[in-house]
Amino acid sequence: MENIKIVGRHVKITDAISDYVNKRFGGMEKYVHNIISVQVILEVNKYRHSAEVILYSNKKIFKIKEVDKDLYVAIDKSANRIKELLIRHKEKIVSLKKHRKKVSEIFVDKQYDSFDSEETVIYAQKMIRADAIKMFEEGRENFFVFIDKETEKLNIVYKKNNFVKVAQIETY
Repeated sequence: MENIKIVGRHVKITDAISDYVNKRFGGMEKYVHNIISVQVILEVNKYRHSAEVILYSNKKIFKIKEVDKDLYVAIDKSANRIKELLIRHKEKIVSLKKHRKKVSEIFVDKQYDSFDSEETVIYAQKMIRADAIKMFEEGRENFFVFIDKETEKLNIVYKKNNFVKVAQIETY
């Protein structure tokens, strides 16, 4: 990772410290994708050395601060804690993806017409209802899924008894 910024407060950042920080925080991409930058703030106050890490990702900011008698130990502690935090975050995202229902399961639960294939993949885009109805009428699909710009909720356009209907989909 090239975007590691090291800031020293009451301490001169030597090449050895810089190399050590780059070595400890270099492999963060395997835990979280889309890392924008990592800022490491090293501070020395008499016998108290602290290492504060601020990791900027696309959607989240992770912040850790560790204090020790030795600067290198404080860097190690902060690197280990930030890795643990990133691993927990990654596991949380993966478990949320596993427990999400497929769109087809939602429709079957809500007693909509079932799909021809269980492997149907749907990409919903943000649009207003009128545009969604227009796109549904122009297409040949049995339904059209979109995210309503006004409510930010998932919706479906479908035809029932020769009438075009729009329903909000409740996700779990």
